[in-house]
Amino acid sequence: MPLDTPGLVVQLQPSRQLAVLLLVLHSVCALALLGTALPWFVRGIAWLMVSGSLIYNLKKYSWLSLPDSITALHWSVDSLRLALRNETTLQGHVAGDTTVWNHLLVLRVQLDGKTISLPLLPDSASADALRQLRIRLLHSRPVEQR
Repeated sequence: MPLDTPGLVVQLQPSRQLAVLLLVLHSVCALALLGTALPWFVRGIAWLMVSGSLIYNLKKYSWLSLPDSITALHWSVDSLRLALRNETTLQGHVAGDTTVWNHLLVLRVQLDGKTISLPLLPDSASADALRQLRIRLLHSRPVEQR
């Protein structure tokens, strides 16, 4: 099914704000490793893991350069479809624990038994598309979760 059918379509774009946030958070973790009493080789392995995590998360969520990076969302009346960089689509529904704030949206999507998270900052898509997505997410929740 093409992504141009009626509904809300959000085209994602690379996010500098998310890249900076990821860099800061991973740097804090790497610096915290320096203050531990762990042996140097354990700290080195942990540092490599933090570095690998930074590179993976930058490529997948900030730069959208991995084949399984989500590049577009299509929310129609009955479903949420995610378009991936490798031109495949996934179908799922929004999980109840999605975070909706003014400058941060963490979209949680349930797909065939697993849940994925998609962090969206103000520069992750057009301002109008993110506003429409926030409104739709807030109005699709039960009142006690708003």
